Amino acid sequence: MSVTPINKNKKIQEENIMIKKIEKNETETTEVVDVEVGTMEDHDSETSNAETSSAEESCEGELENSLFKGAKAATSKTRNQGYTEEKGILTIVYAKTGKRLIFSSEVMGKLNNPTTVQVAFLKDKLLIGEKLPENDSLYKTKKSGLKHMIYCTALIEEIIDEYGLSFGNRTSTTFLEVEYGMYEKSPVASIKMK
Repeated sequence: MSVTPINKNKKIQEENIMIKKIEKNETETTEVVDVEVGTMEDHDSETSNAETSSAEESCEGELENSLFKGAKAATSKTRNQGYTEEKGILTIVYAKTGKRLIFSSEVMGKLNNPTTVQVAFLKDKLLIGEKLPENDSLYKTKKSGLKHMIYCTALIEEIIDEYGLSFGNRTSTTFLEVEYGMYEKSPVASIKMK
């Protein structure tokens, strides 16, 4: 078996590697990056790899930058009307998909997590408790995660009418202020509604 020796003195012709970046927009000019690869005698493989890697990174950077060329920022405003970072005590949801009262775990915890509650109205406060004076109606609470809910459309509409609440441009409203009291050794939450 004969092996043909490699002639180290013979130079390998230099090659030009052209990397073309083609823009989607035909009106822009095409940029060309030339990278020269020398002979095997002039460059070792690490240098050649470094140059190739550098050229690839350069192209990737240019491609990434072209992604943002002509980008236009959104100008519409958000609707954070009434948004607050405070924890809500009571949220009334009045939507086509469902109507419900949502009580925070704090309120229900202070009321000893009742499975049914009674509701009463004061001028600007909603009273919630397991037992209230002169009240025969009971509303079942349903636990979902940490929150407790009451699903009763008639009660929600009565609360909306009583306090003149409006849901014209929103589907929910949250109330933040609460005081606690007692009635016949049973805790009562007094939620400020205005």
